[in-house]
Amino acid sequence: MDREVQTAMRRLGLAHLLAVSGYHVSLVSLLFFFLLQMQQRFLRVWSVAGVAMVWTFVAATGWSLSAIRAAVMVSFGWWFWVRGRSLSPWGLLGAAACVVAAIEPLSPCQLGAQLSFAATSALIALKGNHLAWRVPIRAQWATLPWNVHDFQTFPVLFYPANLLAAVASS
Repeated sequence: MDREVQTAMRRLGLAHLLAVSGYHVSLVSLLFFFLLQMQQRFLRVWSVAGVAMVWTFVAATGWSLSAIRAAVMVSFGWWFWVRGRSLSPWGLLGAAACVVAAIEPLSPCQLGAQLSFAATSALIALKGNHLAWRVPIRAQWATLPWNVHDFQTFPVLFYPANLLAAVASS
């Protein structure tokens, strides 16, 4: 991609749409979580294929830390769900942090990991009605300090652009 296009995407606050992220991993796993909700045991058993597909997707896209974080959360979430046990989203995030740190000990110092965990934390804390309208702004505000510091920009159009992207992708 041309540098001009990258710069424009960053200014709009849409650069994350070009990177493989936890959002993309969740899209890959969504179908299989629907299978988990089915009452038929056969379909529930096949949900394990979703976990394998998620990890295949992560491998095919280059093992980014944000994708690994999401895949770990999906895998543990699936495991506990199949077992009929509950694990809080914060527990899933903590487990993912441990796995990511074990894989890449310097991950807390890496921008991608910081952005991934900050945005995910903000989304886990999100409660209430009309979440589809609030998710884009919540994730952007959570990562705003990094955008301003590391990219020296305040993306003025980040909320409208992300809101349109969220509505278009749903």
